[in-house]
Amino acid sequence: MVSSCKRNTDISFSQNRNISIAEATLTKTGRFVFYPEKNSTGLVNIYKQPDGKYVLALEQMVLNSNRDLELYLSTDKVLTPSAIKLFSFRSVDGSFYYELPGDIDISAFSHVVIQNDIQQQPVASAEIN
Repeated sequence: MVSSCKRNTDISFSQNRNISIAEATLTKTGRFVFYPEKNSTGLVNIYKQPDGKYVLALEQMVLNSNRDLELYLSTDKVLTPSAIKLFSFRSVDGSFYYELPGDIDISAFSHVVIQNDIQQQPVASAEIN
């Protein structure tokens, strides 16, 4: 289950139910390192669908926040000028699947970063390879 912040309603979290990874190929994987949330865990996987589209998966994820969080693709464990914001949320409990926009070159990114929206501080990062 994913909880989105109210002010960012442009992301359709209901699409999560319509995405299947049954025939997808795992292309990148990583484990989140959380700071300072000590009771959080999670994996990030990127799958390539048979139709060529990519899906970012947050799996075995437990992250509950009382603040707005943003998820980015980045070239480092912190945000870089080339980082791309994918969506905002407040919590994930379980798995969540997000179809990446077609114009993103997955090979250009080595990290997924979760950042606090207001303080602009990293909450977690995962090296994906």
